[in-house]
Amino acid sequence: MRVLLVFLLCCRLMLSSDSKIATLEETLRYMSKLFSLGQPLSREQGQLFRWTNCSAISTAALKVNNGSVTPDPVPLPGNITASVGVTLTETLKSPLKAEVTLKKKLPVLGYTSIPCIDNVGSCTYDDLCALIPDSTGECGPPFSTYKLPCHCPFPAGSYYLPPIEIQLPSAGSIPSFLTNGDYYGQASLFDAAGHPVGCYEAYLSLKEE
Repeated sequence: MRVLLVFLLCCRLMLSSDSKIATLEETLRYMSKLFSLGQPLSREQGQLFRWTNCSAISTAALKVNNGSVTPDPVPLPGNITASVGVTLTETLKSPLKAEVTLKKKLPVLGYTSIPCIDNVGSCTYDDLCALIPDSTGECGPPFSTYKLPCHCPFPAGSYYLPPIEIQLPSAGSIPSFLTNGDYYGQASLFDAAGHPVGCYEAYLSLKEE
């Protein structure tokens, strides 16, 4: 995945060379082993990107105000433009637990869960803060440019990341039936006491160029 907190964590991880999270190609290779259907999806992909609040409580500390990703479908390789704005009503500190569900839409089967393999897929992360490399260093662009936090703790406040361009790599030798398709993701965040911080889900379509 469009939540600013999760988006910033992802950006932070993508910009680091020693990230603990697998690369896009490694992730898709795992999926290739799991979902070897042997043929590409037949239907024509359309615009799919959307996100919704799935929190069960109205007092969740994380509130998404807006978010966008273009073009839609997302090209691989290619450039995308993304923006997001959120409000944190309280400071988010370590440990920040995340329960992530990731699914891919498959012929006949519909949206099918991707198991957690090497911290990729439908995983539970005991502390997202611990996954951020150099979590005590200074924040570089675009975080410093827009005065956004890039590591824990995330102070309470309103944050907005205006549209920025992100370059996505090629999927390499990964079969097109894995790089082309529709995905669903859900992320639920919890504080140290186990209280819900926020829950958001999103749909995204990928298209190999």
